[in-house]
Amino acid sequence: MSHTATVTFSLPVPGGRYVGSGELPVTFQPDPPPAPDPAPTARTVPGVHELREPATVKAAYPGTVLTREFIAGVQTVPRSLLDKANAVCRPSWMAGLTPMYSVKLDVAQVAAGRWDGPLTELAQWHSQQPDAYLIPWHEPEDDLTALQFARMFNRVAEVMRAANPLIRLVYAAMAYQWATRSSGGSIAGRTDSPADWRAVDADHFAADVYSGRSFPLRAILPEHAGFARWHDEIVGDRPYMVTERGFETLTDHQARAEHIRREAQWLATDPVGQRCRAYVYWNTTGTEESKGLLLDDEHGVPALRDLVAQLAV
Repeated sequence: MSHTATVTFSLPVPGGRYVGSGELPVTFQPDPPPAPDPAPTARTVPGVHELREPATVKAAYPGTVLTREFIAGVQTVPRSLLDKANAVCRPSWMAGLTPMYSVKLDVAQVAAGRWDGPLTELAQWHSQQPDAYLIPWHEPEDDLTALQFARMFNRVAEVMRAANPLIRLVYAAMAYQWATRSSGGSIAGRTDSPADWRAVDADHFAADVYSGRSFPLRAILPEHAGFARWHDEIVGDRPYMVTERGFETLTDHQARAEHIRREAQWLATDPVGQRCRAYVYWNTTGTEESKGLLLDDEHGVPALRDLVAQLAV
């Protein structure tokens, strides 16, 4: 809408000035909207797996967010999983942390629909709980064919998403099995056809990666043959996660600390590293009682503490 306004002006010129007044038409012009806040920068969320209570781990590594938990054994009797899920998740939630937990269900039973009821119940329960990530059968390449795993995982996904669309399901691969032999083919032959593994309908794609035994201690993620092939074949240019990460040595503690710091720098600065959305460091002996995975107090623990602090910024 146009209006008029009385305008008085005074224009200085050499030897004097022009003065005058009069009515001029004016139109309201709104200010431009403020620029939107910049989009948040995606970052790598850090976590640490130890046998200590989650609250103690959180205090030991300021900035840690994630824990790694397990429902032990293969579940062969279709029944409620709530008590077991609550037992492994609740300590993390009480500490203000987010658990990434695994469960292994009898694959044939899942594919046949015998776990549909308990999975529906579990998904509905999670809708009323704090955040968590569920990993159906971690490191499947060590035990299953791609066809077996995809049938099981996709049935879990179909059933649980119907009950809770916000459930977060993770395919956690075994990087070791994605390496290739010098004679040709993958370690156990189960990843010779990567396309079969791409049929897995996961919300997040992750890998468990270890250096120091089958791979050189110095091999950080981009230098790890198993991780690199899995990343290229399964992830491509998408985000990914590392659900277990360990460097194994009984003697080269200072060198290991240097490699941890180098990996932290890669995660923070390299474009591929920056697509890592979660990174959980493994600081226990594991089921194989590998003492070389435990970090020493002088070099390893400070390096891990620095990694967590750097990723948490």
